[in-house]
Amino acid sequence: MHAFLGVYAFLPNAPRPQPPRFDFTGFATLSLFVAALQLMLDRGPGEDWFHSWETRIEAGIALAGLYMFALHTLTAERPFFDRRLLADRNFLVGALATFVVGMLMFASLALRPPMMQNLMGYPVIEVGLVTMPRGIGMFASMIVISGLMRVIDSSWLMAFGFGLNAIAAWQMTHFNLDMDSHLIIWSSVI
Repeated sequence: MHAFLGVYAFLPNAPRPQPPRFDFTGFATLSLFVAALQLMLDRGPGEDWFHSWETRIEAGIALAGLYMFALHTLTAERPFFDRRLLADRNFLVGALATFVVGMLMFASLALRPPMMQNLMGYPVIEVGLVTMPRGIGMFASMIVISGLMRVIDSSWLMAFGFGLNAIAAWQMTHFNLDMDSHLIIWSSVI
């Protein structure tokens, strides 16, 4: 309480800068693109993909949303996505690497529970229990990495993380319908 009163009494009043204006148009067009794309990808397999008018309409809305977002981003004074970020080589390479790794990692993550339920005959509760250690591994790694970042260069930590992902992906190449849950658990934790 004394510290607050001291700061309040002795620090000069600084003018507050105006917060940047939120770009609702950019946000809305990006949201339209993502929502329509997600609907198309979720409902596409059940609707026989582009043989269905629903999937075609969702694809058209997604393309229109992406086009409007790109056009607005290129022409707006203060767009939702700052164009200057694309000029930064580190950001661009990081975004592309995140996209590729994310596609690979999340595809296997999304397909694992249906494989366990539909093909291996696991009950829903057991699928949850077998996939739960992945969260434990992520939680533990976040705690360890936060301390290591002060001591070790982050590029070495990134290389180590990519190496662990490669090991887990190699372990997943040994998945088959006759395996027990130990291989799934350990590849998830890694």
